[in-house]
Amino acid sequence: AGGVGQQPRARESLRRHPGDAPKIERRGVGGAARPVDRPLQPGHVRQVGERGDRRIRGEESRELAAVVVQVAALAYLPDVARLEWAIDRARRAADAAPLDPAALAEISPERLQGTRLLPHPACALIASPWPVLRIWQVNQPDYPGDAAVDLDEGGDRLLVRRPADEPEVEPLPEADFAFLSALFAGATLGAAFEETLARFPGFDLAAALRRHVLSGTLCGIA
Repeated sequence: AGGVGQQPRARESLRRHPGDAPKIERRGVGGAARPVDRPLQPGHVRQVGERGDRRIRGEESRELAAVVVQVAALAYLPDVARLEWAIDRARRAADAAPLDPAALAEISPERLQGTRLLPHPACALIASPWPVLRIWQVNQPDYPGDAAVDLDEGGDRLLVRRPADEPEVEPLPEADFAFLSALFAGATLGAAFEETLARFPGFDLAAALRRHVLSGTLCGIA
């Protein structure tokens, strides 16, 4: 279960075809979406930088200024890179047997509070204030349809996992992301639950455990 229904599979790197930069949009005055000017092309920064040993004036000065502005506008790139790395790592991660729900059921409630649940080696959590999943998706070579991205659509809380042969990226509810973050950081089940419940009073521990154990996200007990 889980995953993104229509998402393309992970690829080697974030790119479409040369020159096919995604149409990144921001909301302007009045809320209308407008494309960010002059999408940065591969190698553009390198080409301009190679001319740094000469006096830069006129058109070159304007070109360099445009590149600097464009790079400054790409604040989402480090988070997209983290997602790329997590997908690549998930593909290469070791296999691990899923956690047997019956093993959890055999643990007494008293001991369960102090139990640590271990993530599958292929799993990773990615949080970003940018829509990095959308940015990643539209940059895949076989992505169909409109490649526009509205940076104001909000951020992502993502779970990268590998339920079969290829990694999947699953958007998570805030409460689930907080709960898994605590578990992945080594918190006991009791501490992770209390920490999540303090932030999200409606958090359903039993439902969350069922989801993430059956999906293979959690695969060990310590």
